[in-house]
Amino acid sequence: MKVSKFYKDRLEYLRGEIEAERISYGEIVELQSLVRYIEPGDMLLLEWAGVPESVAIESPRKAAR
Repeated sequence: MKVSKFYKDRLEYLRGEIEAERISYGEIVELQSLVRYIEPGDMLLLEWAGVPESVAIESPRKAAR
């Protein structure tokens, strides 16, 4: 699935907030809503989105259903 620039930019912004240790609860909720746009191997974002590792390895898009 081709991800639009908007979603890629948003995910990269959220990654920066995680890495800077200043992500807010609202941004975590936003990240959870964007789970279907996270690359399957991106364990940092998948973990913060609350996707179980077993599902993340298989396909994070299943968690978005």
